[in-house]
Amino acid sequence: MKGKFYQGLSTKLPSTKTAGSLYFLTDSQEIYLDSDSSTRTRVGKGSISKSDVTTALGYTPPTTNTTYDVVSKTAAGLVPQLPNETTTTKYLRQDGT
Repeated sequence: MKGKFYQGLSTKLPSTKTAGSLYFLTDSQEIYLDSDSSTRTRVGKGSISKSDVTTALGYTPPTTNTTYDVVSKTAAGLVPQLPNETTTTKYLRQDGT
């Protein structure tokens, strides 16, 4: 398989696909690979934005403080409030560890 390396603007991207060819688009910072004579796939990006990350994750992570208090018998923390029992191993130790 003999491919080519192309670097330039997306408007100058060849319409003919050549197996093994790699394209770096300077205007969009995207990287494409021709896997055969009919398939061109985006395989990477030279720079990423917040939108690239949230799209890849499938959700937008919280931007506010996400720390939690230690769980206890009187207050919820990262998990629901502990039951008021004397057992220490229900699903967390009663001391919150």
